Amino acid sequence: MLFRVYTKRLLLTPISMECKLDIFREFTKELTTYLYAESDTKIEYTENFINQSLLNMQKAEELIIVILKKDSQEFLGSSSIHQINTQYPQIAS
Repeated sequence: MLFRVYTKRLLLTPISMECKLDIFREFTKELTTYLYAESDTKIEYTENFINQSLLNMQKAEELIIVILKKDSQEFLGSSSIHQINTQYPQIAS
């Protein structure tokens, strides 16, 4: 699933291993306090999360994107839609 959405200032693209260090660094315990996700203590956990996300996207079960600054490719965050193929999809950002 290769796609990119460009806006005036942002780039939205599917999650990939290219973002693993940014995700690992930014998803701290403080940030994830009120999220379903937990902060990872090892980079391998982030890699597993990305691999599972890619598999679930291939199966059309979810969509996880990363949000980057268009000009610098700086990581700003991520967003996702889970359980796409159900009556009640879940949106997370």
